[in-house]
Amino acid sequence: TTGSGFKTYDGSPLTSTIWNMTSGSLLNGHNYTGTKTTGSQLDAGESDNTIEVVVYDKKGNNVTDKVYKIITDYGTLQVVPRSATIKSGSAEKVYDGTPLQKRSWSFNRINNNSTTGLLVGHRPNLTFTGSQTKVGSSPNTFSAKILDSTNRDVTKNYDLTLTYGTLTV
Repeated sequence: TTGSGFKTYDGSPLTSTIWNMTSGSLLNGHNYTGTKTTGSQLDAGESDNTIEVVVYDKKGNNVTDKVYKIITDYGTLQVVPRSATIKSGSAEKVYDGTPLQKRSWSFNRINNNSTTGLLVGHRPNLTFTGSQTKVGSSPNTFSAKILDSTNRDVTKNYDLTLTYGTLTV
């Protein structure tokens, strides 16, 4: 049986080296020094905490498949998305017949020991759709992706809250 683990996405893989033999026994002089957990979960989601079992006899020969029937019960490694908020900017102007658009934003960065905000090296990639031409107000709408330092899309690792500024003519 392997151990389970849970954490909020932090850009590093979740692993658990915990395992134990929950039933059965080894023959006298046999050992399982080569046994190790192999499960790992980097991105938000879950996976089995797999294990590689290797049993050696007194002479150091691998006898895993010759002598033993290994039945595994895998624990679960679960990474949940971290929360982050992105806010578009607000703007206003006097009516002049041209569209008012504002391509500015702010977002919360990670604080030490925090489970919210964008990780250092991650940045928003925004597509603005907000525009106001006539007299009145509307939200400064946009869509967002989050990219890491290698430009890999890591949006699924974030529970994004999009907050819209206001465009007023």
